Amino acid sequence: MTARAVLTVDLAVLQENYRLLLSALREKGDPSARLIAVLKANAYGHGAAACAAALYAAGARSFAVSSLGEAEELRPFTPGAEILILGYVPPEDAAEVSLFGFSLSVPSLSYAAELSRAVGGRPLSVDIKLNTGMNRTGFALTGEALSATLSEIQTLASLPGLRVHGIYSHFATADNERDSLYAEQLLRFRTALSLLEKRGIRAPAHIGASASLFRDGGGGFPLCRAGLSLFGYPATPADVPLPGLAPVAVLEASLIQSFPLPIGERVGYGGSFSSEKPERVGILALGYADGLPRSATGACVFAGDRALPLVGRVSMDSAACLLTSLPEGLRLPTLRIFGKTPEELFALSAHCGTIPYELLARLGKRIYRKYVYGTNSKRSLSPE
Repeated sequence: MTARAVLTVDLAVLQENYRLLLSALREKGDPSARLIAVLKANAYGHGAAACAAALYAAGARSFAVSSLGEAEELRPFTPGAEILILGYVPPEDAAEVSLFGFSLSVPSLSYAAELSRAVGGRPLSVDIKLNTGMNRTGFALTGEALSATLSEIQTLASLPGLRVHGIYSHFATADNERDSLYAEQLLRFRTALSLLEKRGIRAPAHIGASASLFRDGGGGFPLCRAGLSLFGYPATPADVPLPGLAPVAVLEASLIQSFPLPIGERVGYGGSFSSEKPERVGILALGYADGLPRSATGACVFAGDRALPLVGRVSMDSAACLLTSLPEGLRLPTLRIFGKTPEELFALSAHCGTIPYELLARLGKRIYRKYVYGTNSKRSLSPE
């Protein structure tokens, strides 16, 4: 299949990243710790089904997603694996969750009670969400709320049908070692686990994600979530890179036309770019409907190692770049948007005032996902 834009996903690199992260986790934290592969938002834009199958083949048996639909997409490719749904699922869908053997995140006793009524005694796995300081969702642990929370969780554990599968939380500042909130959250989490254990409530705990994994092995708990890092990117550009960790995917777009631009001619909607010297312009088949933000104007795309600036406004279906610095007569079917090195995506996201997570999650359906094993492989795993 020929496509206007292609995201080439190397599943062999994904599997190697998983092995590297698991090894780093066990070296820094619990020697028997397990990774939870977080594949929400279509596996950060890479394609959830193919990535889940590859990770399962590499030994992954714990996964996390954001919705029931995402979990159901993974199930055929992860038989018998644990799949935690981190986001909200309406209680009326709890029976379906139970049928597929997923686990639900539970942030409050009232929600837990609704789930218990909905399943009517059928077994439903739940992961208790503790609010250690992110203040987004979860059972509160601060001040006078702690005592009430402990009692509520004890009540939750006795509700018909509910089975406590895990206890977890989420760091707010794991990517900032100067912020004291990280240590405070870790202390609150450990304290809550200890107090719950005294009440007879024990379950595998996890609070760390990619940033925490690099920092201290996910806090030393038996589980750690890995999302962005699976796809070859540290949580921030300042993180010390893990040797061998590499981007899983390269995004390329077709160069559909090129032409000379005389002095004074303008490019794109609003004519926001005007040439001050003779230029050569190329038009890429990639726009904001595909996930390239309008704010990408001024960022660079790549011909090999040569950086080419985007000019004019990014349109819904296309974008323009300057080809002037390339040798005259050079024919290029495609240009690279990012993926050769982590720095390319970090630079693009910084220019757009966002983070790699958002740019990857926004990659649109019109981008063709091509799956290969190994960069030298000629075997495409994509449906033709």
